[in-house]
Amino acid sequence: MTGRLPPVSELATGTLVLCVVAAVFVAGSAPHRPPMAVVWVLIGAAALLLAAGVVLLARTPSFAWRSFFLVARWSLVGYAVIAGMIEYAFLYDHTPQPQLAAMSAVLALFAVDVPLVLAFAVARHQPASG
Repeated sequence: MTGRLPPVSELATGTLVLCVVAAVFVAGSAPHRPPMAVVWVLIGAAALLLAAGVVLLARTPSFAWRSFFLVARWSLVGYAVIAGMIEYAFLYDHTPQPQLAAMSAVLALFAVDVPLVLAFAVARHQPASG
């Protein structure tokens, strides 16, 4: 890949950091109710960073899209299974609804963000597809 690539890895790392901080807010205040406004602001900021990374990557003129989608597809399947198992644990433990909603959003961001990073890391070192 020649040319300058967008900062997808950096934005995705920021997304993960904000997701972890949101999850710590939720888990750290158990058994009491966490400050949900703070949690949702963190989740919203994480979603914005993820969306910015996806938009910037989609606007890249020449990129190894075939390699990207090959890696993204299979890693997305794996991380969807991981997120589903964690979600099941939350449901099985009867997590209160506000915390469940926030943790479900964090898991959804996680399940999309990590495959994006993996696929980008592989495809950035492949020749651009035409």
